[in-house]
Amino acid sequence: MMVRDKTVAVYTLGCKVNQQESQAILDEMRRRGWRSVGFDQPAALYIVNTCTVTQAADQKSRKMIRGAKKNNRQALLAVIGCYAESDGAALREIEGIDLILGNREKEGLPAWADEVWRRRWGQPGAEEAPGAGAELRAGGTGEAPGAVAELGAGAGIAPGAVVELGAGAGDTPGFVAAPWVGAGAESGAGAAPTVKGLDRARAGLKIQDGCRQFCSYCVIPYVRGEWRSLDEAAAVAQTERLAAAGCREIVLLGIHLGAYGWETGRRDQLAGLLRLLLESYPGLRFRLGSLEPMEASPALIGLLRDYPNACKHLHLPLQSGQDRVLKAMNRPYGTADYRAKVAEIRREIPSIALTTDIMAGFPGETAAEFEAGLAFIAGMAFSRLHVFAYSRRPGTAAAALPGQVPRAIKEERCRELAKLDADSRRRYGQSWAGRRQWALAEEEIAPGVWSGHCDNYLEATFAIGAAQTAGPADQVVGGAAGDEAGGQAGRPAVRGSLFPILLTGEPGAKAGSWAGILAPE
Repeated sequence: MMVRDKTVAVYTLGCKVNQQESQAILDEMRRRGWRSVGFDQPAALYIVNTCTVTQAADQKSRKMIRGAKKNNRQALLAVIGCYAESDGAALREIEGIDLILGNREKEGLPAWADEVWRRRWGQPGAEEAPGAGAELRAGGTGEAPGAVAELGAGAGIAPGAVVELGAGAGDTPGFVAAPWVGAGAESGAGAAPTVKGLDRARAGLKIQDGCRQFCSYCVIPYVRGEWRSLDEAAAVAQTERLAAAGCREIVLLGIHLGAYGWETGRRDQLAGLLRLLLESYPGLRFRLGSLEPMEASPALIGLLRDYPNACKHLHLPLQSGQDRVLKAMNRPYGTADYRAKVAEIRREIPSIALTTDIMAGFPGETAAEFEAGLAFIAGMAFSRLHVFAYSRRPGTAAAALPGQVPRAIKEERCRELAKLDADSRRRYGQSWAGRRQWALAEEEIAPGVWSGHCDNYLEATFAIGAAQTAGPADQVVGGAAGDEAGGQAGRPAVRGSLFPILLTGEPGAKAGSWAGILAPE
């Protein structure tokens, strides 16, 4: 099927930072006149934003790339992100890719797309411009797969080059900074749905990129580069935009979030930015994304304790509950440090939700070490775990370690951790029975029944009658009557509103959620 109008479809794999960056690119393309469609629909341009955190992420990225053009064989295909950064050579072997951009170049994608579309289809009623296929699209043209030539001035990409593997590393690094909006896991390598527009109640705002931690198992420092931070004024401007678009909760995101502003030599800037946002936008909720455990500073803990619009939830990746394994991972703490930090946080905020990441089967991890780690993890009483198996990543220190754990053993350890996760979620959810929370209406899952996240990150389902509103008038941000957020004309907005609910401790109408009953003050 031939599609010539300016339609674009995006598929994003990986973390919320990836999702946010896809959203930033998509927003800029909309500004340039492109219309977004689902990835399973015909489009003039397909974009796959890849992940490389595990072997499974690489495989999923390749699968989505190979199937991208099934609805339009004449479409353009751009591959961007962490896998493009780490292994552009492998991508060049896949037929049909027109552009490969690493993390520091992908902000140039919208300009490239405009230039290519103009040269190929920009003249009304014209067929493909003479030579355009050979110049602008590889695959079936006799050129090497992945080659992109003569993009023209102003595209932000050197003519004739496939930009890959951090080609711009010597230049000032780009920072893709518009917000991400949508649903998805707080962390992990699962594929996200096609990116939506600014029509969701929760949003992610990337304020930091890059990592220098160099955990022995992790490829991210190699594909994300040095620390880079969004300046305070730009962060406030993006927050203003999100508030105007109807977002009610903003999640501050970063590859190494706690390192916000560290490139300037100051280590206290995350707390300063969070305080500014909390005070400037009392009608919005703010949640911190994944935070390195020892970077949960007294200042940050105090802000979460003292400000009603600071979500009482921290995601503190542990990775292992055994000290020798933590040292081999090059994690900057031991179990005693982690236990002390958790105790410090809970002294200040007793009911806080603490979530974490746990890796199973790190090289050399013995059965006894795994069992010791399992006991430590259980003792931390997390509200939920993100469990994943160690994945050998070329170029990392752990890839060369002896004692690589067989796949079957890693899978068995993941199953044991998954059982602990299920128990942890159940215990934490039941501990809130009979207690009030403010739930954000994010999705209508049945007529009059909504689901959404509470301050403590529990997802709740609750019924809203036709005559019920969201409590105080200022709880509604955006959502004009008659639009998707507002429902029927003349009714108050529901999506993007906060509702006081009483949690029952029983499972909710949506899988993984908890039942709530409206409980107006």
